[in-house]
Amino acid sequence: MDAINKAAIKSIPKRRPRTKQELPWSTIDLQEQRRAMKASYRRIHTAADGREHKRTEYNRIRNAFVKLLRTEKKKSWRKLAGEINEDRKGKCFRWIKKSSAEHHAPSVLKKADGEYTTTLKETLQLLLNTLIPSDPADLGLLQEPRKERMQHRPTTEIEVKKAIWRMSTRKAPGEDGIDAKILRKAWEAISNPITKLYGDLLEYGYFPRIWRTADVVTILKGKGKPREEPKSYRPVSLLPVIGKALEHLVCTRLNEEIAHNIADSQHSFRKERSTITVINEVRNWVGNRNEKHVMGVFLDISGAFDNVKWEPLIEDMTEMGASRATINITKSYLVNRRASITSNQTTRIGLRNIVANQILKND
Repeated sequence: MDAINKAAIKSIPKRRPRTKQELPWSTIDLQEQRRAMKASYRRIHTAADGREHKRTEYNRIRNAFVKLLRTEKKKSWRKLAGEINEDRKGKCFRWIKKSSAEHHAPSVLKKADGEYTTTLKETLQLLLNTLIPSDPADLGLLQEPRKERMQHRPTTEIEVKKAIWRMSTRKAPGEDGIDAKILRKAWEAISNPITKLYGDLLEYGYFPRIWRTADVVTILKGKGKPREEPKSYRPVSLLPVIGKALEHLVCTRLNEEIAHNIADSQHSFRKERSTITVINEVRNWVGNRNEKHVMGVFLDISGAFDNVKWEPLIEDMTEMGASRATINITKSYLVNRRASITSNQTTRIGLRNIVANQILKND
């Protein structure tokens, strides 16, 4: 990772700093008035005598400038707002639709007892505890599995390349700053060492801790959601893409090992199965019934993936025929995970058993 970062710094051109955009309310009269105000201010400090007179003159010019500035700002705003009647997809429409591109964590949240958080640190800690819960009941998984060599299928460059190329180049990188586009560009140089690295990790059943560190970004689930409720926010965990590629390899091998034991009625996260196939199956089943009425019951579990118990998960993997190497690297992936959430230069870090999104949701 250090080698990739150093090579990227040397070879990738840095973005030019953005040029200062001209303010929409800036006019020639306003610019001239600003220059006159600055010149008047300088005369106060350079004059040998008569400073009070110079200061009075400066105050007059400054007041005239502020009045003109407010007038031009009002004109500019009215012009922008009026454009929406002429051009429904103009600047005003785009500004309203886009709003602020930044996603800040809330500063105040309601706790379970009805009280409100009083500091930003307390708010961020409440978000971590609510959105990314740990599982203290799984005491057996809180220790790293013993690293020992196990039998597994050799790792090939082809499958490692597929794992890297399947990731979108537009996804945000993790803490290391390395994204999928950099890995693609560096493939010719890193193909051999990264293939050997993944092979060793799969063989010893170990998922590196540095790839278990997530930067958490919170996004409001919808405009109608109460902003003071912690569960109104959706956590997005930004993880290193090098670790995500290894996740895909683990998922692929797990699927190969247990696919024959997965129930045929399961449609989610299976090849050539989707929401469409399960809807078609339900429609066909209903259409073939002789009864006049058919009743359907649907269950939606709140925070299902966020509250999965690790111990039953490992037991199910064992019963379904997962190899020891796959089980060990899954254990290593699940435990001692680190999550950090930042807002307004304040950071809270917690050791968490973060939901194994990739492994759980794909298998």
